[in-house]
Amino acid sequence: MRLTDQLYLIGSGALGSSLTDIYDCNVYLIDTGGSVLLIDSGAGIRPELITAEMKKDGFEPERISHLIVTHAHADHSGGAAALQRMTGARIICSTATAYIMQSGDEAAVSLPQARRVGMYPPDYKLNAFHPSIEVHHGNKLQVGNLTFEIIETPGHSADMISCYIPELKVMFCSDVLFEGGKIAMQVAPDFSMFELANSVRVLSGYEVEQLLPGHLSPVMSNGSLLIEQVKHTFDALKIPPNIV
Repeated sequence: MRLTDQLYLIGSGALGSSLTDIYDCNVYLIDTGGSVLLIDSGAGIRPELITAEMKKDGFEPERISHLIVTHAHADHSGGAAALQRMTGARIICSTATAYIMQSGDEAAVSLPQARRVGMYPPDYKLNAFHPSIEVHHGNKLQVGNLTFEIIETPGHSADMISCYIPELKVMFCSDVLFEGGKIAMQVAPDFSMFELANSVRVLSGYEVEQLLPGHLSPVMSNGSLLIEQVKHTFDALKIPPNIV
């Protein structure tokens, strides 16, 4: 699904546009002027649906040079290993995400509980991977003609990163906030409302046109206004509405 000349939505599950497997997060493709980069990987249950969406948009999977995994929750990280095997892409994630994914620590992402309540199939397993690049807050990666600035945004999960492209004024905010000024609050060991509020304040310092979240619909204009809306809610000592 083409969003702009360089941005595409190629994966999305039941909590989104239902393009691919129902358990997938939003998966974005960025055309960097030669190779392509993906943001997140879906749950990995049917990764071939993601590559099929790529082909519909005119991109061969072999063009994927990099894959940024924003955090270790299975709907975002589960497809990374399969996509790497299929394409040879270099996986990029935070050091905290790398630790979880290399160890396959399902408890760290509350996967056993999620299976019990039906958020994933009973036989679903965390698909471990070994990252090619570990990143930290403020790191900048040059891929093709675009810069990808890494922003640490814990709260929804302790290991989460967001990614900003200054040339396009695009923010990939993962599960920090969503259309309608919503958040994804959950009872989990690595969730922190205090850190989430601080992460929203960090994002408010960027000039954002398109705000591309991990679920629901992309915000295609005035993304900074939505970030300010959520920041204002937190500053008023209130909690934004929850998507889950």
